[in-house]
Amino acid sequence: MERYMNRILAMLLLCCVVTSCYHVRTVADPEAQRDANPRTATVCIYLWGLVQPRIVAPECESKALQEVRTSTNLGFALITVATLGILCPLTVEYTCAKPCDVHPTPQ
Repeated sequence: MERYMNRILAMLLLCCVVTSCYHVRTVADPEAQRDANPRTATVCIYLWGLVQPRIVAPECESKALQEVRTSTNLGFALITVATLGILCPLTVEYTCAKPCDVHPTPQ
């Protein structure tokens, strides 16, 4: 019985050690200038991705996003596992693109 408990404890420890967060980063244009202030929102995806949130960024002066980064952590992963994937919280960090100066070309 003690050997069985040691195996269970070892498996739980292994699960805790190898479980980590993940990050996904999407960049629109690596050379473009971006706003210095990233914004962060915590959103939830429901029903295994069937219901996804819509993130609106009205504060972006250029009406364009330069970079979007989604991430999760151990707590969010535990919530997802405990609800069997029905609820999946994520942290979304986005950076607005700087407005570009448009100069008309002489003809």
